[in-house]
Amino acid sequence: GDAFADNTKALELAPDNPTAVFYRAQIQALRGNTEQTLEDYNTAQRLQPDNPRTYAARAAVYLELGDYDSAIDDLNQAIKLRPKDATQYLNRGIAYFGKGDWANAITNYGEALKIDPKMFQALNNRCMTKAVLGKDLDSAAADCDAAQALSPKDPFTILNRGLIELKRGEFARAIAQYDAALVIDGRRARAYYGRGVARLKMGDKSGGDADIAMAKSMLPNVAEEFANYGVR
Repeated sequence: GDAFADNTKALELAPDNPTAVFYRAQIQALRGNTEQTLEDYNTAQRLQPDNPRTYAARAAVYLELGDYDSAIDDLNQAIKLRPKDATQYLNRGIAYFGKGDWANAITNYGEALKIDPKMFQALNNRCMTKAVLGKDLDSAAADCDAAQALSPKDPFTILNRGLIELKRGEFARAIAQYDAALVIDGRRARAYYGRGVARLKMGDKSGGDADIAMAKSMLPNVAEEFANYGVR
């Protein structure tokens, strides 16, 4: 596009302009050139080591790649430089969740909510993480209530409620939640899997097996994911 041509021209004129390099990185990211994106963010960071935006943007690339340790390193820097940016705590929570470090994920979602109490994603993610941890399911449900009040039709909140009911052993209630999620979006592998588990626990072998097969056809590693969340 023209933006890219203009920006490339700007770089020819000023290869040490961190803003120009930063924007080129963003264009490379849109084009799916991950290696080039990281290279440009690295350059921008070297040229301007105290810009929180560069660390935050590079962290987002690492999150996409599943390189959670690198994401956390960058988010630590971004937060040090701009401690009141709730999004960076949210993202650091997501990175800790990706590592399976539930306690640190919950702490970071809490920090995000201190700054922005209406941050729906932080409430939703903390609800899910508390459900995975399984220590305080009432507190998990309270987070999901708050998330649902902010965004009533979000299927993720309904999926999280299903997980809470599975952990409580309330299998009929879990099925009702997963049914509701599938009404909103019939392509939710996790809803099929959770409903399948609940059906099996209630003695509905054919229904449960069918749901689980459907889930695995959409998301091959769904069983490992649920096992990781303490659902077998």
